[in-house]
Amino acid sequence: MKNNSNKNTNKQTDITTKRLFAKNARPKMVKVILERGTRGNYHVMGAEYLDEVNQYRASWRSLDARDTASELRKAAKAAHMLTVN
Repeated sequence: MKNNSNKNTNKQTDITTKRLFAKNARPKMVKVILERGTRGNYHVMGAEYLDEVNQYRASWRSLDARDTASELRKAAKAAHMLTVN
């Protein structure tokens, strides 16, 4: 019998990524791990966002690295959208 728990987690992550990067989404804290190549290119190794349940409880949830890289690429093209702190 196969373990389907991993498939369910991936589906949930994909849905969360689409909602997180929606056009009118509320601001979120996103942590992205980038790897810089020798030619100056960057690769997204992983990404997480801070899911704030209420003022007392928050947790880091993982995001799909490919979707996050795509969103960063779009933000970089529309220069006014990308802010790095």
